[in-house]
Amino acid sequence: MIRIPDLRWVVRLVWVVVAPAWFVWIALEDRTLAPVMLLAALISSAFAITGLARWRSGTRVERRRWLLESTGVGLAAGALVAPAAILLILIKISIHAHGTPDFSPTDIGAVIRRFPVWMLAGTLCGEALGLALVVAARREVPRERMDGDRGVVNPPHDA
Repeated sequence: MIRIPDLRWVVRLVWVVVAPAWFVWIALEDRTLAPVMLLAALISSAFAITGLARWRSGTRVERRRWLLESTGVGLAAGALVAPAAILLILIKISIHAHGTPDFSPTDIGAVIRRFPVWMLAGTLCGEALGLALVVAARREVPRERMDGDRGVVNPPHDA
């Protein structure tokens, strides 16, 4: 068993990075997909980290379970990158309203084709986050306990 540390400061840090990135991106007159994909990845990562922090921050969990959960959340975050990028593209097209849109249907197709790559990247990042927290978290060693009825000291149980 490990205790997941308090992650509220990480959530604040992630959103402090994402919010200004949104404002910078929306003001840019750039027609390439790289900034859109980066912003979509930042947004989905921020939501994933926020969810993990609210769900598991300060709790005790088995290492294997934590690694599976963090990998699953990473997979979900990676799966959200392409839909978030498409949503961002549509928002930018509607806000800027040029005669020729900033992005074409070909660009949206390119975003959809990158969907599996982002799922893999999210899975790997989720696993990396899980492993980093396993290393950083304190391992809780079971202590001897007193049997309340007989006053007998029982040895610790291996987890």
